[in-house]
Amino acid sequence: MERVVGLDVGTKRTGISSGYTALGIASGYSAVETKQLLSTLTQLHNEEPIAVLVVGKPLQMNGEPSESMGFIEKKVQEITNALHLSVAWQDERFTSKMASKALVDMNVRKSVRQNRSVIDEVSATLILQSYFDSRL
Repeated sequence: MERVVGLDVGTKRTGISSGYTALGIASGYSAVETKQLLSTLTQLHNEEPIAVLVVGKPLQMNGEPSESMGFIEKKVQEITNALHLSVAWQDERFTSKMASKALVDMNVRKSVRQNRSVIDEVSATLILQSYFDSRL
């Protein structure tokens, strides 16, 4: 089975999710400081090879890339240079809002819902699940 990892890259933190193409189900993995992202992905890749890296593409409502796109592209290039991974870009509009709503719908405590790391991890899971769903 091919392992796929989803990322919601931010300047401070990055949400990480993972799943398998054969199953088509994304699961949250973690949220790490973005400066530690490469070492975390290296460890994941060494444990079990990553076939595809699905990265949330920050777009504005008009479809144009947001201001953070340059930063994200640099970070993804650093990762692909080091690990030689295939990258798929996935629209990430509204994922943070959907993540917050999902946590409310699951009756998660407010203190947990306000934790940005939790929202980033859930956002990465939504990005990866969207990728899987678009391929069914």
